Amino acid sequence: MKVPAWLPIASNRRYYRALARVDRLIYDFIDAKEKESDGSDDLLSMLLQVRDEDGSRMDRKQVRDEAITIFLAGHETTAITLSWTMYLLAQHPEIQEKAANGSPEYVSHVIHESMRLYRPAYAIGREALEDCEIGGYRVPAGTTIFMAPWVIHRDARFFDDPMTFRPERWENDFAKTLPRFAYLPFGGGPRIWIGNNFVLVVA
Repeated sequence: MKVPAWLPIASNRRYYRALARVDRLIYDFIDAKEKESDGSDDLLSMLLQVRDEDGSRMDRKQVRDEAITIFLAGHETTAITLSWTMYLLAQHPEIQEKAANGSPEYVSHVIHESMRLYRPAYAIGREALEDCEIGGYRVPAGTTIFMAPWVIHRDARFFDDPMTFRPERWENDFAKTLPRFAYLPFGGGPRIWIGNNFVLVVA
């Protein structure tokens, strides 16, 4: 039986206390950033400067919602990316040594190759807003479709020797030669994850 969230049992009380703590932290970040006037171009500054089509800004609750997504999901995906990267480097000491002594560009290739083999989130879901047909299959409105980049990233049509961890494949602007959506560690289209550069910089 699903327990209603409003029922004041111990687990629900712990959840709402934790949520209130995260909210205080996020709103403190927002308050501090609003007082700054240094022209920062970090993610939170960008959220505070975003304008809607009518010129209006997001209200504090909307900024909080966007910021908390980046705060939680961004750290989680970064940690997962780093974990898989360390796992792969541990299996390939020669690549590990080259990354330790190499250029930032080579380290970037290592991260991209790690995300190709082990994307931080294994699936992407999208909901059909209206009836449509995809690949000969009828998709009713309201249906959620899940895509698996894990499969796409291992497709030999796009990646030579796809099961091998080979950062060198990303040299010479290899990414620009790929078809659209053949490599999508952060999703794609208008819903691409806003924190993609954040993950790469932190990693």
